[in-house]
Amino acid sequence: MKRKLTPKGWFPHLYFLLSFLVMAAAGLSLSLAPNRVFTPQISVSAFEPFCSTGDSLCLGFADIPFSVSVDCGQEVPQLTATVDGQPVPNAISGAYPDYVFSGSFAVGIHELVLQVADSCGQTAAEMLSFEVVDCQAPGVTWILTYTTIFFPVIPYADVDGDGEIDLGVIEVHAEDFVLNANADCTLPLRYSIHKMEDIMDGSDLPNPEQTSIIFTCFGCVDEVPVRLYAWDSAFNPYSVQPDGSLGGANFIFYDTNVFFTDMFSVCWCETGPTVIQGVIATATWDVVKNVDVALTGYTTLNYLTGTNGAFSFYNLHNGQNYTITPYKNDNHKNGVSTFDIILINKHILNVQPLPQNYHRIAADVNKSKAITVADIVLIRKLLLGLIDVFPNNTSWRFVPKDYVFPVPNNPWFEDFPEQKIITDLEGGTTIADFVAIKVGDVNINAITDQ
Repeated sequence: MKRKLTPKGWFPHLYFLLSFLVMAAAGLSLSLAPNRVFTPQISVSAFEPFCSTGDSLCLGFADIPFSVSVDCGQEVPQLTATVDGQPVPNAISGAYPDYVFSGSFAVGIHELVLQVADSCGQTAAEMLSFEVVDCQAPGVTWILTYTTIFFPVIPYADVDGDGEIDLGVIEVHAEDFVLNANADCTLPLRYSIHKMEDIMDGSDLPNPEQTSIIFTCFGCVDEVPVRLYAWDSAFNPYSVQPDGSLGGANFIFYDTNVFFTDMFSVCWCETGPTVIQGVIATATWDVVKNVDVALTGYTTLNYLTGTNGAFSFYNLHNGQNYTITPYKNDNHKNGVSTFDIILINKHILNVQPLPQNYHRIAADVNKSKAITVADIVLIRKLLLGLIDVFPNNTSWRFVPKDYVFPVPNNPWFEDFPEQKIITDLEGGTTIADFVAIKVGDVNINAITDQ
């Protein structure tokens, strides 16, 4: 028996058929399953802080691998990156699905945003932080040798806490050994000094806090090996510290010797090896730094004075002839002012003569062996910036301290010496002190530690 379709029975079938025809005519498909939307995915591989090394701009190269997953269309997804809110073009390389973000960035923590867009217009973003750390050790030029002198302990006392009374003492600072320091990415630089024997026996673990050492006579030892450190202010997670721990400041070290002399005989030491030593200071006994002291004769050596103004030449040959010549020619304007012009003018007018021959040598800026208005003219030009140096003169002149001027008020009565000549050198220590004269600085107030 055939089943009849009543209007109530065939109407749904007719409705479905008509709907299918309408959608087909419109180019649409009819799906019996619900639509699913796949959002792009970004997966970033693990990474560690990146290093900045050897770059004057303090940049470090960062490379961060990541992968992308999209599920719409066959086109390559669009990838973009921003660092600290700024677009970084051409920073992403690779091929779907594996990519690498890379570039050079300054020391510090940076915020990175990776974005992906598929061909269906769907997007995703991954936000993360990466860090560039300073991994570069400081660049320091150290002085080759360092000589210092003992000063008396008054009254005698146990200065270094070893239970023995000390007669002489000197505090040596690590910074005194620094000739020049390059620009560093993480300032300030710090310097420390340590006895080598203390490092070797484990009693001293080098650290930035030990900026100086107090030395005493200790049996009249004339030299002590030391190790100097330069530390920056960075935290480098990869830096192995002197105590073996991982993570801390970048540093370098330099091994040298501190030489000691008992110039004032405060340590009651016996005569040592054949040495020429001295101190360079102004007439008011302000020691002068960075004086190039040349030794010529049987041996040729050079010494650059430190903050104590001292120099020493060791292991010289008895019976030989030597000449000591100091030299310093920088910053002609140092210590020169209009007050010096006033003092020179008073001297020329005989209202207030300059008191010592050292003052008169300073006033003779044109090196004419006389004090005239021409010297005042040159000082004025220097102060006005019309000239940078005194013509025919150096910024400093040096006279052996033991030289006695034949005429107290005329340094040019004879040609005064500007070097110390030692003939037939005897064993032991020979003193060769010099008085430093800053040309143009009549009132002797020049800065001497530069």
